[in-house]
Amino acid sequence: MYLVTGLGQPFKPRSKYKPARLTSVTAHWNLDVPFRKDFQAFRLELSDAIGPLVRAETDKKAIDGMLRAKSREIELKEMHNRLLKRRSPKLKESDAVGVTVEIDYWKADYTDLSDIAVK
Repeated sequence: MYLVTGLGQPFKPRSKYKPARLTSVTAHWNLDVPFRKDFQAFRLELSDAIGPLVRAETDKKAIDGMLRAKSREIELKEMHNRLLKRRSPKLKESDAVGVTVEIDYWKADYTDLSDIAVK
């Protein structure tokens, strides 16, 4: 139903629903990361592999901190231990290891990094 206001413009009732808005963006990446027997070196290799996928310089600086978070570090250590114990094929230093990374951003232009998940 439309009503005509005194200005000659039709009045449209507002929708009771809010317009859609973006809350976050998640990017899934399959990476080949060089395996390192030392956990700290492996984490640095992973951080270096994720770096080019992130646009903002402030986000690039935050990657290593996110990978050092307590819960994330526990997951990475478990993954690293599984890779160390793998028997067939036995991994050597610098062998490529497939890692799936989920990077969450707050903005649609892939900036404002919110979280990194490694699987």
